[in-house]
Amino acid sequence: MSYEPYVTSPPDGDRGTRARRHVTVGCGRVMEAVIAEVPDAHRAFDDAHESRDLDAMCAAPLDQDVGMSTLPTVPQFGALLRSHIESVPEAARPAFLSGLERSAAARYRQWAEAAPEYGEVLLQCAAREDEIAELVAGLFPVSPEVQQAVDEALPAAVALYYEVFAPYDVLDQLYLQSEAELQGAQAWVGIAAGIDHEAARDTLARCTALEQQSAAAVKELLAGIHR
Repeated sequence: MSYEPYVTSPPDGDRGTRARRHVTVGCGRVMEAVIAEVPDAHRAFDDAHESRDLDAMCAAPLDQDVGMSTLPTVPQFGALLRSHIESVPEAARPAFLSGLERSAAARYRQWAEAAPEYGEVLLQCAAREDEIAELVAGLFPVSPEVQQAVDEALPAAVALYYEVFAPYDVLDQLYLQSEAELQGAQAWVGIAAGIDHEAARDTLARCTALEQQSAAAVKELLAGIHR
């Protein structure tokens, strides 16, 4: 089975259409991309859509800049959530990922409330997560029945995700989230590799860039904090 993303067609005269293209990505490709090991999550992405300044920020030695003597261990979030992602029908998996992005946006808003002095940066990150969710939902639309399956399965995955952060203070939680953003960026790259339509790949490249921007913003914020 494979997914068929929707792609917005150019206007035709006075009529703008939203047509289904023959753009597909195999379900196996989605899971492979999401759970892939990331041997170097800070590697540079040589893509025209991405900024090398962001890559440099993502590669910054955070433990030296922030003074964190012991950074939290960063899990492979895709592997951690694999059983939950696989619990929904194959056609629902992009929608599931979209839901996870929305949960990350909500978490950024919680952090903004907990640390209002950094609220502007964190709310910008929340907005990027919401944009990713919208882009993915628009690219891989699902039926109401499939969306219901996602809505039923998502809370347990979000709870498990939050458990990873629970033992840590806000700064360490933000560090973990910055690393999760980098893993997410790599996942969209992997998913895009299975798509044969340029516009769809561009949309996923936008998702990658948004993830990197949030990672860079959080790392820059942490680098300026001295505990």
